[in-house]
Amino acid sequence: MVRYAAERKKEKDDDKKARQRILDVIAEDRLKKEAEKNAEKDKAAGLPTSDSLSRTTVSAAFAAPSGSGNHTQTRIQIRMMDGTPLTQTFGVNEPLGSVRLYAQLNRKDGESSPFGLMTTFPRRDFTDEDMLAPLSALGLVPSATLIAKRQ
Repeated sequence: MVRYAAERKKEKDDDKKARQRILDVIAEDRLKKEAEKNAEKDKAAGLPTSDSLSRTTVSAAFAAPSGSGNHTQTRIQIRMMDGTPLTQTFGVNEPLGSVRLYAQLNRKDGESSPFGLMTTFPRRDFTDEDMLAPLSALGLVPSATLIAKRQ
């Protein structure tokens, strides 16, 4: 009985060590991928790349979101009147009218009636003048959810 308990304890310890090794490998892979992603981003931006990123730098990148505000694209989700979502990425300088046009061309509810767009928080109904304004000027960057409404 004592020998069985000792064997069982040894098996549990071995399993625990194996699990920890796997978790360590996964963590290292995540760090490598993040380092590669940052290197590609730096290379695309024309910045010098650093092959030796420290763990503290990478873990700090995981902890703190980027607050640069230097976005080139925005992800817009449009909730159609029947509740179906349409999601697309747009350039930040594109006008809101291009989002409405995309929604009109890709709607699946079978209606052809015109619709307007609004946000729920902060509550804002977009006018025809707003359709000419860029998405960045309307505060729809880096992402936003728009609601389609009857006009």
